[in-house]
Amino acid sequence: PNNEVLIAERAGVPVGCLHILATTDFFGARHAHISVIATTEAAEGSGVGQALLRHAEGWARHRDYPLLTLNVFATNSRARRFYEVAGWKHDGTVTSERVDCEMRPTVRYRVEL
Repeated sequence: PNNEVLIAERAGVPVGCLHILATTDFFGARHAHISVIATTEAAEGSGVGQALLRHAEGWARHRDYPLLTLNVFATNSRARRFYEVAGWKHDGTVTSERVDCEMRPTVRYRVEL
């Protein structure tokens, strides 16, 4: 009940995936967080990402979470535009994640439900 993995398919072929989970922030507040959302290159721009995002929002609403968050690499301008067009807001939190032995800044986005 506290996390879900969803595989999006078209004609039996996987075209995207989503992992969403319930989490507790530093202040003890519960909210939902998208840890993975991705589409195949062939599915980009076809609505699969939007469908996965809407599913995540519904999942969080169904559990009465007031907030849904996700992190994006700061340099991923395409993904950032995608979330902003979908109504998500940058919350001003920038962190770093270690990837391939290098620190890369990430930007946190949120949508209030």
